Amino acid sequence: MKKLIAVLLFAAVILCGTGVAAAEDITPVNLSVVVMGAENNYIAEAEVVVSSDSMAPMTLKTVTDGSANFTLYPGDYTVSVSKTGYVGQTKSVSVGSAGSTQLVQLIKEPPVMVSVTEADGTPVKDAEIIINGVSAGTTDQFGRLNVSMVRGANNTVLVKAVSHLDYLDPKCYV
Repeated sequence: MKKLIAVLLFAAVILCGTGVAAAEDITPVNLSVVVMGAENNYIAEAEVVVSSDSMAPMTLKTVTDGSANFTLYPGDYTVSVSKTGYVGQTKSVSVGSAGSTQLVQLIKEPPVMVSVTEADGTPVKDAEIIINGVSAGTTDQFGRLNVSMVRGANNTVLVKAVSHLDYLDPKCYV
């Protein structure tokens, strides 16, 4: 009976020891996502979302050096990066036991041309265009201004011009 207890105790120590060792082998590592523009400039305040099938999405904003740092376990992840005025990027990454640094390059979205005219088609010069509460500038002598707008969403567009009534479009979809 003493031999059986000793053998069972020895087996339990071996099995428990193996389980603990396996848990210690899984160490969190760093995934650094660095976001840059087409001009090799760092992009701050970009939203970086890291997700996988086994965890809830984690979201961070990039800092002044364009980086967002996540502590994760080695595995496969999806990284999505977005910022207003840029074309978003999504990529699959594998994070190994040494961690990973991923470079994501964002390119600027092509501008949207806003044209302001009278009812008869005459251009309105110096009309102020306000997009989502922020002044985008004033129209040129042809009544045009290139602006950035949030793609795939409704934007609020307000047009103000001297001697004209304000024009408001609260649901301008681009």
